[in-house]
Amino acid sequence: MLLCGIINELEPKTKLASRDANSMLSYFFCQATVPKLSNAQAVLRGLIYMLVNKQQPSFRSHVRDRFKDTGEPLFSNAEAWPALCNIFLDILRDPSLHRVYLIVDALDECVEGQDKLLKFVLQEAQWPRVKWIISSRNNIAQSRKLDDSQSILSLELQENTKAVSQAVDAYISETTSGIKSLQDNPPLQRYVQQVLRQKAEGTFLWVALVVQELENVGSYEVRQVVDDVPKGLDDLYARMVDQISRLQKQDPEHCRHVLLAATLAYRPLQLLELGVIAGLPDAISGNAKNIQEIINKSGSFLTVRDKTVTFVHQSAKDYLVNKGESTIFPSSLAAGHHVMFQRSLNAMTGRYSGGVLLQRNIYGLGHPGALIHSVQVPNRDPLASIRYSCEFWVDHLCFPNGENPECLRELMNNGIVLEFLRGHLLHWLEALSLMRRLSHGVASIRKLLLVAAQPRKDTAPTLIGLLKDAKKLVLHHSTDTAPSLKRFLKDTEKFVLSHGSIMERAPLQIYGSALVFSPTSSEVRQQFWEERLSFIRSVAGIRARWGAHQQTLEGHSGWVNTVAFSPDGKTVASGSDDHTIRLWDAATGAYQRALGGHSASVSTVAFSPDGKTVASGSDDHTIRLWDAATGAYQRALGGHSASVSAVAASGASRYSSVLDTSTKPPAALFSVDSEWITRDGEEILWLPPDYRAQCVSVYKHLMVLGHGSGELTFLHFSSDQTTAQTETAAGSHTTDRTPHGYPPED
Repeated sequence: MLLCGIINELEPKTKLASRDANSMLSYFFCQATVPKLSNAQAVLRGLIYMLVNKQQPSFRSHVRDRFKDTGEPLFSNAEAWPALCNIFLDILRDPSLHRVYLIVDALDECVEGQDKLLKFVLQEAQWPRVKWIISSRNNIAQSRKLDDSQSILSLELQENTKAVSQAVDAYISETTSGIKSLQDNPPLQRYVQQVLRQKAEGTFLWVALVVQELENVGSYEVRQVVDDVPKGLDDLYARMVDQISRLQKQDPEHCRHVLLAATLAYRPLQLLELGVIAGLPDAISGNAKNIQEIINKSGSFLTVRDKTVTFVHQSAKDYLVNKGESTIFPSSLAAGHHVMFQRSLNAMTGRYSGGVLLQRNIYGLGHPGALIHSVQVPNRDPLASIRYSCEFWVDHLCFPNGENPECLRELMNNGIVLEFLRGHLLHWLEALSLMRRLSHGVASIRKLLLVAAQPRKDTAPTLIGLLKDAKKLVLHHSTDTAPSLKRFLKDTEKFVLSHGSIMERAPLQIYGSALVFSPTSSEVRQQFWEERLSFIRSVAGIRARWGAHQQTLEGHSGWVNTVAFSPDGKTVASGSDDHTIRLWDAATGAYQRALGGHSASVSTVAFSPDGKTVASGSDDHTIRLWDAATGAYQRALGGHSASVSAVAASGASRYSSVLDTSTKPPAALFSVDSEWITRDGEEILWLPPDYRAQCVSVYKHLMVLGHGSGELTFLHFSSDQTTAQTETAAGSHTTDRTPHGYPPED
């Protein structure tokens, strides 16, 4: 609130109000409960946007110059920090810049990258034309960094209570004057202002919450509300919870479920997601307006902006987390997370009317080779209500570490997790691919695998416990699903890592390339073979078991010349003929960021022993050093008179590989290019690197791929031209792998 007043004071003197002004103003409000507003990249993007688009269009050239090298990730990639810093510095150094005020509110709520943002501010605070204004809660680490700077003036509000109190008084006068029920009653308005000043205790948020309540009551209720409202935020929140309990019929229960979901969610929820994850009745969960009504009845804890539900303030969420066990949680935080897991699973299997049954080709894509960048979300998105559930159901199940009894029960006894995976694994992976969150799915699978592999911590057996186990044995014919679950999860992990590249790029290839080219012994392949794309009749020449190959990382536009692992094994760096270095998550294969700057092929890369620096050597005769955590360019080492063919650092490991993908496409109904099998020019089946052909032969509906290893792969296609999304073929398949001969035609 204080910074809002400062902004209102400065704005009339800047280009935001007049093009003729010399000064400029840019500001950003951090909010911990909203991921898009709680990271350092978002702060710089927001500040740049206000300067470039709102005040000085000529600054756009600085953005364009960087955009040419980085492209869309400059604005969409969470790891775009180095490029954003360079753009910002270019703007600050622009000769046309006279004076600029840069304001960042609630730095403490910048939960990701706060340290590097503060470091950047301190570095640039010495520019005489640049004035920074930063607000934050008290933080010892921040205070020490600020105290070390000679160019920072620190103002502690606790040491200036009189000035703050005067500002709050002015805020009370302004906000109460806008309450309709008080406008025709000056005596009542004065009474309200007097009481609010006595109770506010210098807190803007307290005033805002009380005024919000007053705006929703009649003039005859105003005095009672003002008299009853307690001092302090915690007491005010407690009163809001008490008011919820006094609502009529089922409203108290609905409100508690909404607050539980909003509090425990790992990101802000969309309205339809909230309806499902809160377990609201069918008549409410599928209607955004009805969900909004329940939110309005849930005190003033939540607010809705662009159909996204967030907390009105971080303190509201903190109150519910710290003091909500007796009001909104079933019995504990872990129990609350388990409820969220159950609702998520029910939503994805269609057991809630607000949820959606996961199914093959849920977006109705026109052909099996449709690439993700061409996929348009339908106007009535079938995933709208279950996006959150798809992404975070495992996180809720395993909270906090997979050791709570509810989690173990789901994994070890009734087999609900294994039942879901055996029924909907491919549908779930397809949904994650459409959401561009497949890497999170890999992490979820590994989290499940880790928990399932934990030894069960049973207490000493009791008579009741033995009887319960005997009952489960009779009813379910099994005492423990963990071995089956672990085996299936291990196969699933291999399945996703091996085919993740194409699954991310072409979602329907989950039912094509991923199934066809998985080993014949794969549990996933066997479980879902009937869901293969309908044109695939039978396949032969597929390996029986998974090999040592784990996964393929694709994204470079040129040959990959060199690869290096970080000393801790968590990051992979690759150098390419496309002049870039790419960093990858070694665990999931997820692309992290590109390092661009070389003017020729990158021939070698290496990590420093501590893993904090990446060194790259190039045919442009230079070595460049990069920050491994942020991707920031550090410096170039020149002096070479020829291409740099090797760089080394103790602790770094490197290997390189080259793959020949030349093909001879036959002229036929089904044909092959470098990566795809096509039908009538339409990409329908992606070929993993191990299955790309040196030569191809086609006879009727039989295609034979010849590989450099001397092995052959046989693909027997159906003559049925029905598109893959409308029918699932049920033909038999052959699993022999042989260097010669053909499988018999059915």
